Amino acid sequence: MKPLLILSSLFLIFNQNVLAQQVLAEQKFAAENIKKLSVDGSFCDINIIQGDSFTFEGLIEGRGEEGDFEFVTDLNRDEIIIKVLKKSRKGWSQLRKSIMNFTIPAGTSVDLKNSSG
Repeated sequence: MKPLLILSSLFLIFNQNVLAQQVLAEQKFAAENIKKLSVDGSFCDINIIQGDSFTFEGLIEGRGEEGDFEFVTDLNRDEIIIKVLKKSRKGWSQLRKSIMNFTIPAGTSVDLKNSSG
């Protein structure tokens, strides 16, 4: 009986950790007439593929609260600047997934700043 109780307890603890994972920041958009992309992705994995138009999809998941992180976007004429801001004191180790996906047209200039990914 004790092994069953131990397994049940471990299952409950595991479920709590899995359920505690949530979306901390998310953003998706498309833009036109972008000639330069500047990214400060901090800790995020960054993927860039060539396509017909500019699109961005960013997602950060982990333990914490919605709003602990933020994708900040600034459009300056034909340049788009996207940064990740950490708005809480929680550590990066609480993150399960952090990704920034871009589709950009041929000829778009790219400036990346990243610490990992």
